[in-house]
Amino acid sequence: GTTKEGAGEADLLSVSYIFGVMLMVSIFTGSGFLLESVSDEKQNRMIEILLTSVSPMVIMSGKVLALGAMGLLQITVWATSLTLLGPRILGNFPDIGRLSIDVTLLVWLIAFFVAGYFVVAVIMAGLGAATSSYRESSQLSALVILPSIVPMWLFQVIAGNPDGAIARFLSYVPI
Repeated sequence: GTTKEGAGEADLLSVSYIFGVMLMVSIFTGSGFLLESVSDEKQNRMIEILLTSVSPMVIMSGKVLALGAMGLLQITVWATSLTLLGPRILGNFPDIGRLSIDVTLLVWLIAFFVAGYFVVAVIMAGLGAATSSYRESSQLSALVILPSIVPMWLFQVIAGNPDGAIARFLSYVPI
């Protein structure tokens, strides 16, 4: 058919939504590993041995940075796989060539990954340190994960009215 006005916005929203899902999966994977490792070390008494030689701040900083690097590596592997396998897979979708991914969008993706990861990872590490077992901490992690998913649930509402009250409220809530 014919070209309709505003089609570029729909393409940008779909690319943004796909990146948002990738971002959330990477953040929750990395922070989940952090929660599990803090809980396991606390339960195995490994942390007591580590604390005799290293400060708690250094241990937690190292864990957060290492698992954050793992999340960025995960996104890089996905992007590389898409680059290598993408033409073969995407050849089945004739209109996919219209989608364009701006370099600025990729820079924002990395910036939001780092910011979102540090917020979620620090809260998850705190949950792991505050609870006595991994089972307890994983149950409490729902208190972090559910509010983090709310913007994805409300994506259509927010995209339809980006200056609305819901979008503004969610921009003030860091998680």
